[in-house]
Amino acid sequence: MVTELLNSATVACEKAAVSQEALMAACQAYVVGATPLPMWGPGASACCTALRGRPLSCLCSQTLPSYVQQLVNVKAVKNVLQTCDLQLPADNTCGGFKLGD
Repeated sequence: MVTELLNSATVACEKAAVSQEALMAACQAYVVGATPLPMWGPGASACCTALRGRPLSCLCSQTLPSYVQQLVNVKAVKNVLQTCDLQLPADNTCGGFKLGD
């Protein structure tokens, strides 16, 4: 039963409308570095569209490598999710980051 659930989740992630690479291309400028771009304008809209095209559970279930985590601005990630009107996961973690209070 658990294996079936995990397999169906994996299939859902693989069949997502937006690839992980396309999502990163659309959103990277808004979450990387000490001062990421603000979430407004056409680029921000493209980021939100990309986020909505891939289940948040797919994104958040993957822990990013430590060298990538060092580049990501956690406050910016929270801002992007809020701006795109996406709910944080129940445990407030995503990609290995604690996003909640």
